[in-house]
Amino acid sequence: MLSLTDLPQEILDSYERSKVRAHELLSEFPGLIEVRLAPNTDLFSAYPDSVIWIRSGVFKSFYARKLLRFYGKEDIVVVTMAQSAHCVLSEFSTQIAAIPSDAFTRFICADPSRMTTWLLYYAEVNLVMQSLCASYINEDFKPSINIREFEPGAVIIREGEQPSDLFEMLEGSALVTAGTTELGEVRQGEIFGEISFLTGQLRSATVTAKKRCLVQAINGSEFEKIARYRPALAYRLSQTLAKRLTEVNERLRKACSIT
Repeated sequence: MLSLTDLPQEILDSYERSKVRAHELLSEFPGLIEVRLAPNTDLFSAYPDSVIWIRSGVFKSFYARKLLRFYGKEDIVVVTMAQSAHCVLSEFSTQIAAIPSDAFTRFICADPSRMTTWLLYYAEVNLVMQSLCASYINEDFKPSINIREFEPGAVIIREGEQPSDLFEMLEGSALVTAGTTELGEVRQGEIFGEISFLTGQLRSATVTAKKRCLVQAINGSEFEKIARYRPALAYRLSQTLAKRLTEVNERLRKACSIT
């Protein structure tokens, strides 16, 4: 997830290409050291004059207390100086690699191919930021953002519970079970918990994290606002519901053929 508003596919493609270029560039940096950050660490305050390579987790970028965008795995954050109006932070522990700006500059300038990669990366990121700025003009959308972290083995949804949220898997994967029966898997980018969320019935299955998961929880009061500004989310929800209906019909067909 890059932002709270839907962006053109070409912008999302540019964003994904920027991640590839970031990995291509910084994976070559000699002696790169990754650091685990505590929750609510502001990159601008903790690492002034640095180039930050995000290795895991999701960061929120704020300017003047307004949420601008999200940074995730393989993104680069360039911190020129500490700024009170600008902060980039995560609500849970994350992992980064921090490179002093002067060391990064020497590394880039030492090889023309690196400079080319950096310029291409910067062009992609600049295009993304311009699109984000355009999408936020006259924007009054101020949703409550609830991103949760689950370690492997942690229960995200428990069978029999009263539903309160719809979930979007931002990072990781989870196992879906009913009783002792394995029903399937939730993967990155998928919506889950939608049936009970929409019907109000008790949860019909348990969802357990297979690996570390980052999940966005959307409650009923926020769903309408988020769906209005992220129609792609509503579309994915419709696709998920159609898939569930197809699976139920297929199980009924097989059951009838047996009897």
